[in-house]
Amino acid sequence: MAVPPPVFPVSIRNGRQSFQTFYLAPELVEKTAIWNRGFIRQEGRSYQAR
Repeated sequence: MAVPPPVFPVSIRNGRQSFQTFYLAPELVEKTAIWNRGFIRQEGRSYQAR
C-alpha cells in the first residue's frame, strides 16, 4: 500500500470491479488500461467542452 500501482486511480474511477480485476487477473490489466485510455480520452473531451 506504500506505492499504489498506476492502474489504482483509474480503477477507483471506473469502479471496484476494475480494482478487483487488477488483483484477480493482472493479465487483464493491459486490456483494461487500453480501454481506460479511450474512456479517459472521451472524458477529457467532455471535460474541456465543459
